[in-house]
Amino acid sequence: MLSISYDSIAIKIPYNITTANLEVKVFAQLQEVTSPLNLNLKAPEIFTYNGAGVYWSISNSLILTGKNFNPQSEFGELTVNGINCYFSATADFIYVDLPPGPHADFEITEIVYTTGGLSYIHDSTIALFDDKIMVDYSDASFQHTLFVHNNLAFKFQYYENADSSLGNDYTLASFSSDTQVWTDLNAYSYTGRIDDVVYDGEDSVFIYKHALFSEAFYLSKLNLDTFEEENIEMPFINNVFNPILIPYQDNLYFLSGIIYYDGIPVTVANKYKYDSVAETWEELPSNFFVELPLIPSFPVGHGRITYLHHNESLYFYYGSGNGTYKLNPDLSIESINYLIYFEYNNDLFGFNYGDGNNLYNITTNTSRPAQYGFLGRNFFTLNNEIYFHQNSASSYFQNTQFTYKLSPEYLSDILD
Repeated sequence: MLSISYDSIAIKIPYNITTANLEVKVFAQLQEVTSPLNLNLKAPEIFTYNGAGVYWSISNSLILTGKNFNPQSEFGELTVNGINCYFSATADFIYVDLPPGPHADFEITEIVYTTGGLSYIHDSTIALFDDKIMVDYSDASFQHTLFVHNNLAFKFQYYENADSSLGNDYTLASFSSDTQVWTDLNAYSYTGRIDDVVYDGEDSVFIYKHALFSEAFYLSKLNLDTFEEENIEMPFINNVFNPILIPYQDNLYFLSGIIYYDGIPVTVANKYKYDSVAETWEELPSNFFVELPLIPSFPVGHGRITYLHHNESLYFYYGSGNGTYKLNPDLSIESINYLIYFEYNNDLFGFNYGDGNNLYNITTNTSRPAQYGFLGRNFFTLNNEIYFHQNSASSYFQNTQFTYKLSPEYLSDILD
């Protein structure tokens, strides 16, 4: 109550109201009276926003000007592109902590503010100046290279079981540049442990599974068009940990690994080739792929490769400090002084081993500063759009994996 006289009362409307239809009751001298007037809260309005565009990566980058805002933000709600936002407010200003996404593109097209049961919809195109936007997020984990098949990206994702002895619950998810969301495919699921998954660049993936409660491993091949899985019998002892699996030209090369003898790790020197067409194995001579280091036994290394099929060659790296290798159609191997991350416009992009601060167009050896701490196995390119995975680094959707889309302008100064 602000003031009172014998014939009038001035009151301040409380912030914690949820309806626009107001009722005023007065209690005085043991009597009660209710106002007969139809009292309605004035609707909020948004007039303007600051600047030509905004950054979601900068706190309170978006400032809205208007009237009839609720200064106590807990009694209001604001959405940007349909996403609930953190914000603070006065009666005339709203300061928005923009979410990284999910956004469909690099723009804000709708802002909705609601308080006291009244909403204001602000339709205006506001540019997002950031170099990346989040298009999807997930609380599932993954550990293998993402790959693209038939214009869809795929990943084997998993949730940890409450009973760790049962391994993880795996599903295969796909991503379309049309929807920009990951979708679980009911066609494949597995409970246990998957040590490695590699895509052959054609129509299938090889899956290397670790049996529960034993040291045995099993190899299978999953057709991505039919989702039929066939087991592949291995002609050697099936307790090889951490092998190097290289899928190339309808073959799977099974190299090195670790075997434990009485708990002591020992490096495997054997090398094998599986012919997917003939469905046969061949042991290879010791000097085959001699450029590739064997898996060390101390400290125990891992052969899981990060790879990219590009122009009939396979680029891959594994282990620590081994460098990147290019496997050519004639099965020769070249050493590359870059970490290969993704392809775009038929150029390859990545990091120079001597320079971790810049992203390079490897084809032209031009570079630009890199802000994001890119992770190599997390990139994929679909319909000339570049996407990558990264852990949540935002107050929004914490403890999840974000899928970001890179701005087309980000690479403009280092394109061929």
